[in-house]
Amino acid sequence: MLRSVAGYHAYRRLHTANTTPARVAGFLLLNQAFPRSLHHCVREAGRLLGEVKSRYLLRHGNAAAEELDRLRAVLGTLDISIVLSDGLHEFLDLMQQQLIAITRELSIAFFGYFPEDASARPISQQ
Repeated sequence: MLRSVAGYHAYRRLHTANTTPARVAGFLLLNQAFPRSLHHCVREAGRLLGEVKSRYLLRHGNAAAEELDRLRAVLGTLDISIVLSDGLHEFLDLMQQQLIAITRELSIAFFGYFPEDASARPISQQ
């Protein structure tokens, strides 16, 4: 797993012995310094959104920025043992749903995307 994300050497610098599934999961999900960890990616997305909004004086995207900040704060307080005891699959599903919601907010704010109302579509397309 670590090799597939080019994280083996970075992981080994932190954990020289006792490679365990929990440590690997914690590294890939919650490590703030590893560029491909979930926590790092969420933090960078929030930082870049703030930079774009500031540089181009954009008024939209506040909901997405707030959600990214909230998600980053939650990830910063999590312990991998709690994530694993509550269920890794459930945690990953929740993260994916939250990131999809953030993507939807960004699409609405910056690209004019508005989700279609399913009840307004013809029945043949439902």
